[in-house]
Amino acid sequence: METSNRVLRSKPWFQEHAQKIIALSFWILLVVVYQWYAASNQLSPLQVVQRTLAFMQNGIWGVLIYVILYAVRPLILFPATFLSVAAGFVFGPLLGVLYTIIASNISSTIAFFIGRFFGEGMLKDDGSDNLVQRYARRMRENSFETVMIMRFIFLPYDAVSYLAGFLRIKYWPFILATALGSIPGTMAFIGFGASIETFDGALPKLNPVTLGFSFAIFIVSIALSRIFKKREGAPLSSPHFPGENGGTEGGEHFSTIVIGAGSGGMTVAIGLAGLGRKVALIEGNHVGGDCTNVGCVPSKTLIHLAKNFKPGMNPDDVLQEVIRKRDALREKETEEVQHLENLTFIRGMAKFIAPKTLSVTHDGVSHELTADNIVIATGARPRMIDIPGLPEEMILTNESLFDLTNAPKHLVIVGAGVIALEMAFAFQKIGTKVTMFALDRRPLMTSIPEASEAIQAELDKRGITLYCGTVAKACDVSTHSLILKSGDEEITLTGVDKVLVAVGRVKNIDSLGLEQARLEQGRRAGVKVDPRLGALVNSFGETNVKGVYAIGDVTPTSAFTHSANAQGRRVVQRIAFPYLPLAKKEPLFPNATFSDPEVATVGLTQQQLAEYCHPQIIKRIRVDFKDHTDRGYTDGIENGFIIVDAVRLTGQILHATIVGPRASEMISFFTLAISQKISLHKIYRLVYPYPTFSSGILKVADFFMRETLPNLGKELAAYLKYRFAKP
Repeated sequence: METSNRVLRSKPWFQEHAQKIIALSFWILLVVVYQWYAASNQLSPLQVVQRTLAFMQNGIWGVLIYVILYAVRPLILFPATFLSVAAGFVFGPLLGVLYTIIASNISSTIAFFIGRFFGEGMLKDDGSDNLVQRYARRMRENSFETVMIMRFIFLPYDAVSYLAGFLRIKYWPFILATALGSIPGTMAFIGFGASIETFDGALPKLNPVTLGFSFAIFIVSIALSRIFKKREGAPLSSPHFPGENGGTEGGEHFSTIVIGAGSGGMTVAIGLAGLGRKVALIEGNHVGGDCTNVGCVPSKTLIHLAKNFKPGMNPDDVLQEVIRKRDALREKETEEVQHLENLTFIRGMAKFIAPKTLSVTHDGVSHELTADNIVIATGARPRMIDIPGLPEEMILTNESLFDLTNAPKHLVIVGAGVIALEMAFAFQKIGTKVTMFALDRRPLMTSIPEASEAIQAELDKRGITLYCGTVAKACDVSTHSLILKSGDEEITLTGVDKVLVAVGRVKNIDSLGLEQARLEQGRRAGVKVDPRLGALVNSFGETNVKGVYAIGDVTPTSAFTHSANAQGRRVVQRIAFPYLPLAKKEPLFPNATFSDPEVATVGLTQQQLAEYCHPQIIKRIRVDFKDHTDRGYTDGIENGFIIVDAVRLTGQILHATIVGPRASEMISFFTLAISQKISLHKIYRLVYPYPTFSSGILKVADFFMRETLPNLGKELAAYLKYRFAKP
């Protein structure tokens, strides 16, 4: 039945492509008519251009005529070179380049989509390895570099555009490569046109200086094409095939392999696949990584549901809803990555066996893959501690917590950091007794002391006991007791049924075989790794091994989903568009703790401020929501504030911490202000809706201006004295 259905659906080739045949017939007719007209009137392309010169010199209308003629000339296969030279002659070198870049991009877009129309259904990737299919795959996988090289070496302009469309490569890499790659050629031909002093059909008189510049640009363009070829990693005449680049015969080759399908890994894989690169995404567990499965999504679902929990409701229903929403999103993301164009999803555990070669093992079966680029995005796992006598069935981590279907009666949490506090508040709200202990001196040790004080006050208010400077001594299973030790004092917790360990994370890099990812045979060093910080990378995510990147939790600077995502976007740009400018520094990463109240921070830490700034150059401003904003008063906010550290006189913001409702939403304003150096002087002029918590930001600027403007002399003297003084 299936075979007969396919037979019934099949159409003759001419019927299937009838529209294209008709369109091609009209196109051929248009070209023939133009050629007949030109031949009948003895018009060469140069003579056609000479006749249009008068129109092109007619002010703004001349520019418009030129752009339109340039844009539509691919339809009659009129050479672009003659019009470019004419633009240089009429408009001069600067305006000629500007107008021609605009016109050429329009014309290449028209040619691209004409090629795409004719290419639809004509060249299907059936996995064969013939020359045409190899070139087609190469164009799609390395579309930006390939088009850029073609533009640099002055291949026929319209032919490249038609070919790119016919092979159905992604439009944005094509047009970006066209816009950039055509600049040297445009400058060369425009320069040649600008060097012509007369354009009357006789042998032109040329300006030697402008002509020399044009020739120099021509040489530069050819040189750039060679650089791009080397950067791309293989000549155009030899597309990649299985077994190249150190891979074994039969191993599949990819443009990029991403190890880990978490937030950062999916950002890179989906981003590059969307740009036409051939990408493999390897995951040994669940798609979505920690964020979807054991982190952000289930924890924030629990926090949201706990916020709306009312007496009489069943806490077990809350936990089961957390599981349902987590599983639904996991299934959705898994389905999506398995059906994305240019992306191959592979289940298994990956390990380096050579610099650009991985061995992937799944269900005891291993196979090898090779790639031009490999991105490590394997995340982290919970750090464990040993508590004598504590049985495994009582131990929870964030990886097992969200599989609970029954709420514990008494939950003991080891740690006082982000995960510990978020879960403490959430479980307390659904009726669980929560006790915390930590070796730290205060909750949220990475935040400023004022934030810790606000959190401690809320813990006390909600009956959550936190023992600081405390360790676990033993567990007595028979009495469900946990014995703690704080100095010389012993503390016994009774009725304990679960213990959540939240004392930090361990980077997942020990099983990747990074020592095998060395630069060359015989060299000892593989990817450089710090035992505490993880894989060492520069601000672009590049390790010391060319073509090997690392992002997310495995790096020293990222510990959050949003920072892994930001690093992933930078890696996408670095791989896909290596010659586009990219900020040398990583973007600023804010952080947020979804406790109650929320705590959000961005900018320099207190340790960094002490190391880099003299204390007298910093002005600290505190705005309490309860006392300084009407919204804080109406909502009864007891523990909420904004603290900003700024440079005296200039108002440059160095650090901001917000404690209170929606702190995680408001912190982005300070992220923007610090990144773009928006001072408190400028913020002072803003207008906020009333009454809002975010109007507290305006109050910060008010306080700064109130203290600065009446004391300008004093502030200027302090600035000059301490701005460059050592801490």
